[in-house]
Amino acid sequence: MLQTIRLILICCFLNIQLNSIAQQKEKSYTINGYVKSLQTVNIVDDPIFVALLGKKAISSNFLHNRLNFKWYVNDNITYATDLRTRIFWGEAINTPFLQTDGINFDAGTVDLSFNIIDNANLLLNTQIDRLWINWFKNKWEVRLGRQRINWGINIAFNPNDLFNTYNYFDFDYEERPGTDALKISYNPNYSSSIEFAFSPGKIDSTFNLNESVSAIKYGFNKWNYDFQLIGGIYKTDIALGIGWAGNVKNGGFKGEATYFIPTIDNQESNLNLALTYDNVFGKMYFQAATLYNLKGSNSFDAGSLLVLSNANLSAKNLFPFKYTFLASGIITLNPLNTITAAIIYSPGVNALILTPSFSHSIASNWALDAFIQSFFLEQEKFKHLTTNATLRLRWSF
Repeated sequence: MLQTIRLILICCFLNIQLNSIAQQKEKSYTINGYVKSLQTVNIVDDPIFVALLGKKAISSNFLHNRLNFKWYVNDNITYATDLRTRIFWGEAINTPFLQTDGINFDAGTVDLSFNIIDNANLLLNTQIDRLWINWFKNKWEVRLGRQRINWGINIAFNPNDLFNTYNYFDFDYEERPGTDALKISYNPNYSSSIEFAFSPGKIDSTFNLNESVSAIKYGFNKWNYDFQLIGGIYKTDIALGIGWAGNVKNGGFKGEATYFIPTIDNQESNLNLALTYDNVFGKMYFQAATLYNLKGSNSFDAGSLLVLSNANLSAKNLFPFKYTFLASGIITLNPLNTITAAIIYSPGVNALILTPSFSHSIASNWALDAFIQSFFLEQEKFKHLTTNATLRLRWSF
């Protein structure tokens, strides 16, 4: 605990110094971010994993610092760099719950993730997950570099998000991953837009672009709905997508679908379709969503489900199951306290995931959160596999 407090104080001091510099240059610079301390306990019931770990419960500690820097060069040009630094220690290092290779994984064209310290007791990783320059004038906008290209419409499952798929269970990464890309946007009027993006992906020594993604999106409004049409190349597939957002009576109705057509032999086409309905009932925000993954599995092993929260998912395989249903609610008890809960169920494999959480605002820039993720699966009988419980303290600046 003393080590955690020392690390938090060091990060706080550094951020205060950087913030004071930004205030001196407030006309052209901004610096903000946060420091978060997370304490996690993983409780395992699966006998294979109990034998592997040698115990039923393991703990880990995680300190997360983020710095967001923006430079407004002039009225048309903006430059941004965001740095994400994470420190892990505890029993979970190099277990299926915390693989150092996975922490160091960088999907960008340029590897900007570095394990500065990597041993059996401590892992220190720093990553630049935003690094872009943006030019804007009249109806045109061009952005080059590591950025987030947000083409998704739904909250939980985004088949239209071709460039930077995120993992729903990674609750501590609200900014979501970025991608190395060139994006060109044109907005002819208030109700329509055209956007083109190209990401080379990982390029090997032979400059094989089979990991590249290039696509164009056309957005427009019709019948009081916002629609988008997408066409492009997703790695070795042709990708055709459609998305919409509107209302059914008093509730929101959103949908996304993308069909992948392979361009090489021995590959299979796939369809991801996601629908979402959301509404507000008094103090509760409610969301119901479903995902259909044509090539999703109807069989799943416990090991894969246990490490699902660390998986690197793709636009072609948003979730491992063929059918997935989600129901979630956010209840605001008062201005300081919020309860959130989600239930995810896949009938084909009889898999159930429960994710309740609680958030308390200590002050304007301090928050205390508690998260639980419980995984259940049918293996001869329906049973509990693991529960991850996390307590998080956050200071934002």
